[in-house]
Amino acid sequence: MKNNIGNKKTQEKQRIISVLILSATFITLYFNPSFTDPFNAPKLFLLILTASWLFGYLVTSKNIENNKYKKLLSLVVIFEAILLIEATLTDVKYIAILGKDQRQLGLITYSGLAIYMLVTSKYFSFKSKRKLQQAIFFIGAVNIVYGLMQHTGNDFVKWSNQYNPIIGTLGNPNFAASFMAIVATLSFSFMFSRSTKTFVKLMYLLITAGLLVNIYFSNAKQGILSSGLGILVFLCIQIFKKNHKFGVASFSTLFIIAIFSILGMLQLGPLEKYLYKDSISLRGFYWRAGISMLQNNLLTGVGLDRYGENFKKYREVEYPLTRGFELTSTNAHNVPIQFFATGGLFLGISYLAVIFYIFFCGIKNIKSFENDELILSSGIFSAWIAYIAQSIISIDNIGLTIWGWILGGAIVGLSLSKNTELSTRNTESKNTSNAINQTNFIQPLVSGLLMVFALIFVFNLSKGELNAMQARTRFNPQIINNSNLIKEYSNLVINDPLAQPYYKLMASDYLIRSRYQTEGLGALQKLVLSDPVNPDFLAALASVYESTGKYEDSIKVRTNLIKYDPQNAKNYLQLARLYRDTGNIDKAIEMKTKILSFAPNSEPAGIVKKEIQP
Repeated sequence: MKNNIGNKKTQEKQRIISVLILSATFITLYFNPSFTDPFNAPKLFLLILTASWLFGYLVTSKNIENNKYKKLLSLVVIFEAILLIEATLTDVKYIAILGKDQRQLGLITYSGLAIYMLVTSKYFSFKSKRKLQQAIFFIGAVNIVYGLMQHTGNDFVKWSNQYNPIIGTLGNPNFAASFMAIVATLSFSFMFSRSTKTFVKLMYLLITAGLLVNIYFSNAKQGILSSGLGILVFLCIQIFKKNHKFGVASFSTLFIIAIFSILGMLQLGPLEKYLYKDSISLRGFYWRAGISMLQNNLLTGVGLDRYGENFKKYREVEYPLTRGFELTSTNAHNVPIQFFATGGLFLGISYLAVIFYIFFCGIKNIKSFENDELILSSGIFSAWIAYIAQSIISIDNIGLTIWGWILGGAIVGLSLSKNTELSTRNTESKNTSNAINQTNFIQPLVSGLLMVFALIFVFNLSKGELNAMQARTRFNPQIINNSNLIKEYSNLVINDPLAQPYYKLMASDYLIRSRYQTEGLGALQKLVLSDPVNPDFLAALASVYESTGKYEDSIKVRTNLIKYDPQNAKNYLQLARLYRDTGNIDKAIEMKTKILSFAPNSEPAGIVKKEIQP
């Protein structure tokens, strides 16, 4: 009887893990070119749907929990609670909940990721090994084939891509390479399993090699470094378990390599010519701006996913002088700093608490397990380390980040030792039959009901993506007969409460440039009222006022823009011109003096010297 109950419980756990891993696989691989955001938006929609279903397992399960799961649950609940509080305090609730366009990193995304982590930690075990191996093999093969297609110019989608052609299914070579680094680390570790047949090991060797080749072709150094770190950590663990002295020496060597690699990325040391990229210097600006946001908004940050709207306010003056006055960033390119900057001190600490707890569980697993159990646990831990490493210099991406959270949950799930399992087996057997029956009957009802609401929500979200794309593809001010369709789709976007604010900015611009200036201006004014600190919205409104001869209105907007973009010499130049044209020479000279005070060698400075004279 106990064996039958145990088998049923094991089968139920593996069925749940199968659903979870299959869902994560679809999220990573799915994209939709018919959406304005073909990568992040469809992944968010799938995350909402699948997390809604998985949440049913969390709220209906009554079996006794592992203490380590309870600790992780407490930490994740604290993180989510602070995230919710910060969302209510954020000035633009839409961005706080759904995230900024092209990122989608709001409350809903991190709630979905938290559900994936908790379900994984609750149900993942050593018996889930085969499910994970199959998924990694499939995902690895797809990334190899699609990456090579992109590298050779045979992508079946003609992307408008300013980056390296290997963008995978994530939309950016850095994301694609980082994800392949995680998969390569796992694939490499699977080759060491004693229970794996030689032919299968050879297949994983091919997957690992193919992924590393694609990472090299992508020219994304964070992918190269992450894969190298993940694989070396795994090898060092195996050496340490066999011989502590050699293990300590190998970890010491890895530490030295890591130090020289970091120095190389910072333009120091012998590895500089191999590892330094100009984008690393840019990240320094992003990190320091994020730290400045935290220092000035210690408890609450600047608002969830509101880094982009505040970047120009907190960036160093050297950035616009060397990179351009209008170039901006929507993310700190460092996940912990992003949480601290946008959510404040407590949100950042709660995120780090989750990370450190997973890390210590991973270390305990390595100390406790041997043989194939050690191979699986150290492989997952090493892949998670590769994820954490890339998150220090990159941005969360749903298709990539979901695996970081799943691997973190798997580490905690594996931390349930055999002794604990044996000590709780008798207690669990008394309640397992009822727990299984409850899961079989109540869970589908709860998950199904949540899925219905999620489907309705996602359907309405997708309309904004589709309508914005329709407006974009039809926009052509030279074709007069097309203006009615532009107006129709632009108004659909503008009047859609679930459409991204940036899409509404685009739609307003389409209307104005298609001879519907009154409607476009009205929509733009509403946008500014909904987000009065957004420099992009303010600059767009000022430009429209100028084009229609409303110079006084433009002066008011550009004066307000100074608060949120204080180092924009082009804005001061426009103000100088406006003051000159409205007869206020003293104010024009004041703007000229301002430009010369911080950007004397810039292009706007050269122009203002010629145009503005006493």
